[in-house]
Amino acid sequence: ALSGESGKKLLREGNLKKVCRRKNKTFRFYLFDDALMYGVEMASTTQFHRSMNLLSCNVIPSTEVGMVIRSEEKSFVTLAESQRERDEWVNAIQAQIRICREGAGLPAEDVAAHAAVWTPDADADVCSLTGKEFSVFVRRHHCRLCGRVVCAEVSKAKLEIPWIAK
Repeated sequence: ALSGESGKKLLREGNLKKVCRRKNKTFRFYLFDDALMYGVEMASTTQFHRSMNLLSCNVIPSTEVGMVIRSEEKSFVTLAESQRERDEWVNAIQAQIRICREGAGLPAEDVAAHAAVWTPDADADVCSLTGKEFSVFVRRHHCRLCGRVVCAEVSKAKLEIPWIAK
């Protein structure tokens, strides 16, 4: 494992496709001893998008090459090139989560609430609650609690979600 300037140990790195609202995007993922980070590689540097503390993360396989990465701030699906690569990522992340949680005296399983995984726009032609068809005039909105795609009428309803930082 490599060590970074901050004292973090880099355990694994590689490209994964992140399932996003509009289209899947390739990001460079970095598993450190205490965090999972991802960003976009540019010329000679990486523009980081997010760092997730492993104490509040979990990861589970979701499809043959997919996995769900969940944290309090952000949850999403990633796609590996193969099932083997997906399994290697899942095993590495799960093992490091266990090590971090044990070191902090926390239970092995994280029972905290996590951010919802958003439904991609392409998977929603109609509002999941009213059935209204989306168009130029009926826009898509994502529920921060469940991740479903809803229309503006439903989106007007407000609910405080304690684990989502503003």
